Amino acid sequence: MGQIILQISNNLIKKLPTNQSDIERILKLGLAEYEVKQDTLKKEKRKSIKDYPVRGMWAGREDMQDSARWVKDIRKKHWRHRPEL
Repeated sequence: MGQIILQISNNLIKKLPTNQSDIERILKLGLAEYEVKQDTLKKEKRKSIKDYPVRGMWAGREDMQDSARWVKDIRKKHWRHRPEL
């Protein structure tokens, strides 16, 4: 297995560009592709949390009226018996 990986690595290294103009050309192509992807991402409208069905799934729970208190209580409960490291 190690021999196969070494052979593949050697073949890839042989295919790498050796002159500066080829390296610059490859880098420019990569940057252009990156810029196109970034522009596409910027144009896509992000969904609001309000658009997801999970929004409000705990709205009717009595124990969730004060979410900060709920989190503190859960942490106390589960971290109280934590062994010292």
